[in-house]
Amino acid sequence: MATQIMAIVTGEPCDNPIDGSVERAVLDWYDGPLLTLHGVGTSLYLVAWADIDDNTHRWLVMRVSRERFDAFGDGAITFSALFSQPEDGHLYVLDGHGGKTFRCVRVQASDLPADLLPGDVPFPRSEWREQPKLDGDES
Repeated sequence: MATQIMAIVTGEPCDNPIDGSVERAVLDWYDGPLLTLHGVGTSLYLVAWADIDDNTHRWLVMRVSRERFDAFGDGAITFSALFSQPEDGHLYVLDGHGGKTFRCVRVQASDLPADLLPGDVPFPRSEWREQPKLDGDES
């Protein structure tokens, strides 16, 4: 666990976009979920654990289309490309602990500190812990 307090990420204060969401799938796991897919109504959000200090976990959240999510799952889009180039141009930084959000800011992807962006790693569907079943899926 980190001993230093994380730097504050500046952006537009916002409400947590995944508050009240349904977790659709856990895509990466290590001592807890690190990458999850959430549904809010008809919108999908990819949620990635980004950092931790003594009191806070930091998460990156972005809205993602089904097409882009499938391309990510097929390995055609890397993790870093997905988060550095979100379809709507922005993402959310959530700071919290124990399921409670202390702070949420909306940030233009181009303004996100480089050390928060994930590395250039593909997450092909074959390595996911479970296959996400989304509304409208036949299989």
